[in-house]
Amino acid sequence: MPDRRYLRIYLSERVLLMRGGRDLAARMRGAATEGDLRVLLDEVITELERGSSTLTSFLRQIGAGSPRVRTWFVGLAVRVGQLKLNGRVVERSPLSDLEELDALGVVIFAATAAFTALEDAQVASAEVVRERIDSLAAIATRLEPLRRASAEHVLGQAR
Repeated sequence: MPDRRYLRIYLSERVLLMRGGRDLAARMRGAATEGDLRVLLDEVITELERGSSTLTSFLRQIGAGSPRVRTWFVGLAVRVGQLKLNGRVVERSPLSDLEELDALGVVIFAATAAFTALEDAQVASAEVVRERIDSLAAIATRLEPLRRASAEHVLGQAR
């Protein structure tokens, strides 16, 4: 019987990553004022939930459970992330938007990489994995111009 320990660990960590990213996107959506960003964040939330559910299903198929306690800690870490230094103590800073868009981009990249790794290793249904990869890539393509515009707006003021 093959050693599935590494697969279990990999899947569990990626479930946590996607759940943390979903929580971040939900928090960002609550603060977003732009309609385009709000719509995109709704899609990010939905896609990260789908990805997390897909990986949780893979975990069950190999006889492992969802990392519940660690999931709680990830939620806590996302909330603690709100305390980051952003140049303002009481109100939201424009730098917060850029930092959160950067972090969300990293999550989307890592989620895409996870599904690509599963596809390359041929340990999951190619159709399911390819659907997640394509959806995440489409989101990344739409997120990047928003992130770049935010960077230009926030960091361009330093010129």
